[in-house]
Amino acid sequence: MNVKVHVPEWVLEEDQRILHQGDELVSWLTFHEVGSTNASLPVETVRGVATPLPSWPGARFGRHPTRVDVDGGALYWDAPEPVEGEVELTGTLAHDNTDAPHRFPQTRYVVRGLSKEWHRSGVLVDAELQGLRD
Repeated sequence: MNVKVHVPEWVLEEDQRILHQGDELVSWLTFHEVGSTNASLPVETVRGVATPLPSWPGARFGRHPTRVDVDGGALYWDAPEPVEGEVELTGTLAHDNTDAPHRFPQTRYVVRGLSKEWHRSGVLVDAELQGLRD
């Protein structure tokens, strides 16, 4: 699956990394529905299968931790309501190397291109999801 993934500026600074086409990254990927994050980021529509997760300390208050399995990876989503089964979601995807629920899989993805526009909070990459980390 080809998607746009927001890589926060602090991730690049912390890793002292400059991204190039063809780079492989591994991280948890998070999904944020339209209106819940930076409005300047382009939105994606993804289809997958949602599975509710148990509550955990990193979940947003009043939200519902959810795993969404998509073609090539898994997304973590703090859903506004309980959801299970097939879903079509519109929002943004972000690289997250800070925290995720216990045993939540990381996704491997390859940078296919970089946005020419630098977002104040990071860089937007065109990515091809390559599957779950072994």
